[in-house]
Amino acid sequence: MHYAGNAAVWQTANRVQADRIDIDRDRKSIVADGKVVTQFETNRKRRTTRARRVQGRRRSRILRQTAADVYHCQSTAHGYTDEERIAVYTGVSISGVRR
Repeated sequence: MHYAGNAAVWQTANRVQADRIDIDRDRKSIVADGKVVTQFETNRKRRTTRARRVQGRRRSRILRQTAADVYHCQSTAHGYTDEERIAVYTGVSISGVRR
């Protein structure tokens, strides 16, 4: 698929906006070119402990909660393949927000 002219695509909370975007579903890849702006979330696990009473005894349970870090990236070009799970940016500026 080829999108041109202020194109935008997204999957869940991840978003890519650019002058041109090419998606190859067979190769599971995306290439964006020209005024590329991406927004993506990375999940990090945070451990918390919650105490509860079980049969009159106090028992602790470790819960794993997921928090998200949100990143905004501006670049001139962007490429990603699902096989390698690596995004390649050209002419990049990244800012992040930790939640």
